[in-house]
Amino acid sequence: MHYSIHPGSRPQIHGAIFQASASDREVLASLLSSHDYQSTCATAQLYISQGRGEDILPFKLTASSFQNTPLSARRWISFASPGPDHNGEDDYFSSDFDDERLRTVFGKLGKTGKRISFLFSGSDQYVPGTIDKSKLVESWHEHVRSVGGKIDEGSGIVRGASHTLKEGGEPLENLVGRVVGFLERLEKEEKG
Repeated sequence: MHYSIHPGSRPQIHGAIFQASASDREVLASLLSSHDYQSTCATAQLYISQGRGEDILPFKLTASSFQNTPLSARRWISFASPGPDHNGEDDYFSSDFDDERLRTVFGKLGKTGKRISFLFSGSDQYVPGTIDKSKLVESWHEHVRSVGGKIDEGSGIVRGASHTLKEGGEPLENLVGRVVGFLERLEKEEKG
């Protein structure tokens, strides 16, 4: 998402597929107690205010969510996107964004003119069960289209798919079919 909506001197892409677009913030909030989440955010914000944003947070703070993966304070804030603004650099897919935030993020994506597909895992273990996945994905579609963006016809919920599709079988076959269809339509569009 960052590559697509933030201009830079990177090679241009012709389209983008977003698979398993779960909200890191919502995952962290569901995995950690409120105290642990807030405490880790406070420590990360302190590091940043001290000019130590690239310093690794203590593992005792991050181990329950990232195991032994080193995580800088800046990266934590990017993922955790603490409130009230929830403006973390990588907080793109949270379900609680208002229309203004959706217009900003998905409108930018639509303005790229690229073919877009969201392949949202229907049984993603990192998406709270209270979230209406179909409604969420449709809101992304609407905001991309509202500025003339192109949503691929295969975009949508991949029924039965987990976050990583490690279960294989029909969910994986469904996803692969959608990816192949996307690439075929993209190739035809580029030639046409």
